[in-house]
Amino acid sequence: MTKEQMTLLLSDLTSGYGIRQIFAILLIFLIGFIFLYGVREKIRTQWLLALAYPVGLALWCVAGFLLLTLGVPFCLFSELAMIALILAVSVGTAGLRYRFRERPVSIRRPVITLLAASALLILVAAVAVSGILSISTSNDTMYYYLYYPEVLVKEGVYLSAYDVFLSDVGPMAALIGTIPAMLGFDQFYGIQQVFNLNFILLFAMFSYERSREKLQEKQAMVITAVMTVLLITATPFVVLSKWILANVYVMAYSFLLFGLAYKIDRERKEGEQENHDAMLVFMLLSAVISMLRMEGGMLMCFMIVCISTLGYSNRELLTRFLLPASVMPCLYYIRYFAFLKVSPVYSFLTWQKAAVAIAVMVLLGHYIGGIRGKHLIRLQKNTGWLILIGLLAVNGGLFVLAPSDYLVVAKAFLQNVVYREGWGYTIDLVLICYIMIYFVEKTYKIKQLDDQCHEQKMHDIQYENLFLLGYILFTVAVSFARGGGLRRGIGDSGNRVMLQVIPFLIYALTCRVIHVTAGLEGSAAKRLEEGAADDVDHDKCR
Repeated sequence: MTKEQMTLLLSDLTSGYGIRQIFAILLIFLIGFIFLYGVREKIRTQWLLALAYPVGLALWCVAGFLLLTLGVPFCLFSELAMIALILAVSVGTAGLRYRFRERPVSIRRPVITLLAASALLILVAAVAVSGILSISTSNDTMYYYLYYPEVLVKEGVYLSAYDVFLSDVGPMAALIGTIPAMLGFDQFYGIQQVFNLNFILLFAMFSYERSREKLQEKQAMVITAVMTVLLITATPFVVLSKWILANVYVMAYSFLLFGLAYKIDRERKEGEQENHDAMLVFMLLSAVISMLRMEGGMLMCFMIVCISTLGYSNRELLTRFLLPASVMPCLYYIRYFAFLKVSPVYSFLTWQKAAVAIAVMVLLGHYIGGIRGKHLIRLQKNTGWLILIGLLAVNGGLFVLAPSDYLVVAKAFLQNVVYREGWGYTIDLVLICYIMIYFVEKTYKIKQLDDQCHEQKMHDIQYENLFLLGYILFTVAVSFARGGGLRRGIGDSGNRVMLQVIPFLIYALTCRVIHVTAGLEGSAAKRLEEGAADDVDHDKCR
């Protein structure tokens, strides 16, 4: 067969795949839009549209996960039926709480908005599936996130024959790969490219809103633009966003939950109203993060502890965050250990690790339900620092338990940063920025103002810095628990997990830049006031 004949054959076989992938992207967006519009109370239109795509993708994953873990045949009909059931329950729950007490509203405006947004999305999706934007693949891409999802669709159930795929592959991430198999095309790189573009938009929106807390519109726009460019040009983000693996989804959904938690907490304190729609979104995000990778449940526990430093009640933390983050892993553990009884030669997921994860969830539930806000009140004024001390203690304990193994992990992380394995010059650039900020603060005597959530005590660590530092310590500990030595290399699993810190790093830098800019403005205003006062005194003397 000649090259021309091969090209014609491939063209015939893949005819219509691009259109189908665009349709899949639009379908995901519409699912998310229906969910958000149905349960919303105060979500502004721009946020509703920006959140629709990742929320729709999360709904697809959660629906498929429930089908597979509960033993219900997994196919397109059952998937759409489960999504419809989740939508109905969510919208019905929100309606019972507040919607039915409101006056009826016209649907004309949201329909027009939806049509306009859909038209724009189709254009973006056409670019995403065209191949203009480059991607990276590896063996893990092909086996874990393409072939394995195809088998899931074909068989419709979890089988013990899947062996290592069940123990090593994040179930939610694998379910993203089922979209092509169910909707009749072969690759989902366009789905990930749209996801990446959507995430960049959300990062910019979070940065802009944070900037507007202290700065004027033009200053906020400049800072947002600069920091967003810094993110999308940072080597870790480029690596993860192009690579067809689970890491980009863990990175994006984790940052989304982190940002929304702060945003909603601040809005509720300003408006003094409970935002029910955000609570349902939190449940969905917590559920999907908990099983995007096998360590997702532990990641959610870390995130919940950090979010507990904000103003959420114990009941909200338990029901909206911890409950879904516990139920999803437990459903998988029951299916994996009790029904499938898988025994692969190598397994990331073991009963010991599952037991530890469940124990951590139970302890976290005990802390939230029985200690937080009730006992040790004085200590809880410094919860952020206590979290970091606790993570340091965990890492110290792991070092004492197996010093040589722990040093191998720490050495691998250090080598990957020093030799720029997936990091490029990002760390160097960020360090230079922080050094410059430090000297500006010293030169202009800008005080370390605490801009966290209004009521956070000045001596506690800022929310964004807590997440950044805590995530690094958490990743080192989890990578140690993975078993098997890490290595120097861009493709090392532990290194990829650490690369996921990049949006938190850039966002923390953004918050510091905002603080310094506001401080410079305050210093300038103070000097003007002092100059005016001196002029008045001088006139009086005359």
